[in-house]
Amino acid sequence: MFTINKAGDSDFESLYDLIYQNMYQLQSELGLPWNAEGIKRHYRAKDNWVIKSGDIIVAGFSIEANEKCLFIHSLQITKSEQGGLLGYRAFKHIVKEATSLRVPYIKCCVFSNNKAKEMYSLVGFQKLSESKGILELQLDLNDRSNLFLRRLRTEKIV
Repeated sequence: MFTINKAGDSDFESLYDLIYQNMYQLQSELGLPWNAEGIKRHYRAKDNWVIKSGDIIVAGFSIEANEKCLFIHSLQITKSEQGGLLGYRAFKHIVKEATSLRVPYIKCCVFSNNKAKEMYSLVGFQKLSESKGILELQLDLNDRSNLFLRRLRTEKIV
């Protein structure tokens, strides 16, 4: 069984380790520097969530909202759980958060060499721009034709 909770101080190093395991190689391939302390400072200032199986963190995400959108700063899943339902559960929670805040969009950035970009596309994110190997994506929460959002609506999530 999986639980989704706000990350506590004791969860943060495990969450950072997950970010490092999933992102360091991709970032390096694009020639972008890795600054561990800067990355930790960046994420500590966000709204961090963890998905646990028992006491073990198997996924986590960092979000931030303003009046225009909810921004996903990071969505990480352990390699052993990738390709399963954790991404769907995380997105479901993120959409619920965005809906409760009444923002019209969810945005994120993803490396162009990250296979997660296909997952974002499958749930309806559209590319807004690309610069230096980083794609800026957006999901319109008011898109009535989006099958992912329609499914969530039938589950009474949005």
